[in-house]
Amino acid sequence: MSRRPRLPSLPVAQALSMPLRDALRGLAGVADLTEELLEPLRRAVPAPVLDALRALEGRGARLLEAGISEADIGAAAAFLAGPSARRSDAFACARVLAFAWDHLRRREEPSLLLSEVLTAARLGTIADRTAGPPMRAAQLVLALRDAHVAGRIPGLPVTLDEEEKAAIELRLCGLAVWLLAERGTSLAEEVRLLDLADALVAAESARLRAAMGDPAALAQALREISDHL
Repeated sequence: MSRRPRLPSLPVAQALSMPLRDALRGLAGVADLTEELLEPLRRAVPAPVLDALRALEGRGARLLEAGISEADIGAAAAFLAGPSARRSDAFACARVLAFAWDHLRRREEPSLLLSEVLTAARLGTIADRTAGPPMRAAQLVLALRDAHVAGRIPGLPVTLDEEEKAAIELRLCGLAVWLLAERGTSLAEEVRLLDLADALVAAESARLRAAMGDPAALAQALREISDHL
């Protein structure tokens, strides 16, 4: 009998807060979703909870924030670099990636969402800690892409067009480039570095898209782009 893969266990408070933040991330675009796309959400979320989440729309921005710190970003970078095998660093990395994704997606319409829950689960399965940071970064990008942690409704079989798939791949590359870079001296500087990483990735989009089928080429491209930060 085959056994279903288990998600990594989370501390109780974290296990409760992460799904709520994922739900809140979807509120901004919920009015634009068709009835067909909303149906899986109705099946997964009890009606009273869904009604309560709708009521928070426009007033729940503070709840959306992951509350990251410079130490969290450092832990996420350490996880990406490979030496850290602590489960808490995988959770910190997911929280940081979700914060960064939310920051960058606010300029977009329609928004593509990243699930902190799915990201944490997938990061916990990346076991190769012998590779250098650039290869680990490439592995992270490809693993998160293949796990469909981002999309109009992450984790659900909602078809994305080629432009959306490309946008997700490049955004994941931007996050990886950011974490590969030398750390900033303040949270404000980290946010500026994140914006710059996203811009650099956009400028190198053709090269990065061409490297998506070759982890070694992707790792080299991510390293060279991060060297500019």
